[in-house]
Amino acid sequence: MVICLSNVAMLHFFYKKRGLAPPEALYHHLQELWEVVKNFTFPDGRLLRIGGDTRARYCYCQDYAIPAWLLMADISQDSEALAFEAGWLAQVEKELAANGDGSFLSDRLKELSITSPLYYTRLEADRAATLSMGLYWRRISPLPTSTIEPGKK
Repeated sequence: MVICLSNVAMLHFFYKKRGLAPPEALYHHLQELWEVVKNFTFPDGRLLRIGGDTRARYCYCQDYAIPAWLLMADISQDSEALAFEAGWLAQVEKELAANGDGSFLSDRLKELSITSPLYYTRLEADRAATLSMGLYWRRISPLPTSTIEPGKK
């Protein structure tokens, strides 16, 4: 669901940057989907994820929540979306500082970097890509900032 929202976000900001009106169908059931995702997001921005698969926690889908949050902040001024973003960015900053080598995931996913270097690299790249999207979209579009303290609703 987060990936669907992030794809809508990419198109939304593509149209916005070019001053074009997006097709109405782009936003079909967007608010309903957002409400579901929002209900499965902790106040600090971490996605509530049910275990049982082999994906690394707080990586791929988690990273693509950034575009989703900025989309909802832009089109509906959702302050919780901004609080989720602020909380998640604090988490990223904390993990980055703990690694000490300039990477996003090296300490937590050390074993994965050995057993599956391609997947590990993909997760590092996803984080860089989504953080850069957020930074770029904030640069080209006046997006609000959170007034809610990270981790609080």
